[in-house]
Amino acid sequence: MNRIFISILLSVLLTSHAQANNETLELVLNNLSKIKHIEASFKDIKNISLFDKKVILTGNLEYIAPDVLIRRTLKPKTEIFKVKGDNLYLKKSTGKELELLVSSYPLIEMFVEAYRGILSGNLIKLKNFYNIDFKGNAVQWTISLVPVDDDGLEYIEEIIVTGYKDDVVKFTTIESGGDKSTLNITKN
Repeated sequence: MNRIFISILLSVLLTSHAQANNETLELVLNNLSKIKHIEASFKDIKNISLFDKKVILTGNLEYIAPDVLIRRTLKPKTEIFKVKGDNLYLKKSTGKELELLVSSYPLIEMFVEAYRGILSGNLIKLKNFYNIDFKGNAVQWTISLVPVDDDGLEYIEEIIVTGYKDDVVKFTTIESGGDKSTLNITKN
């Protein structure tokens, strides 16, 4: 009898905890969806496992709701990465420019939509690409994104988004090959 009671109690507690987490995730994403423009500086620390080496990039980020994301890397080399709708524009420090459709490259699309989905608070878009796990509360939170398809899992093991209230402060990307990128974000 006690085992049955404990099993039922645990089931109820776990279900109510999951519901509370889902409600808090929706609250956090709703708060993020209200932000229409963000300008921030970033420091991206890339750990490259093959060479046991760190590469540090710094620059500026800009997000304009609902679908414009611009990353201007200033150091060590200047580079511009801009996504607007389905169009991606890349300008390297060499002056070489590249334009492509994001939807034509599923892995690029998956990666771009992690950023845009979080910043726009679009849970439906995130669920198209990721299994989502939320931890924390509306003040300090972490959202874990794990690709839903095998092709994505070949490259990305997990993206962990850390936030404080309605600020995204860090994106950590753990690649399947062991590389890791930690993008620290500071609002201007």
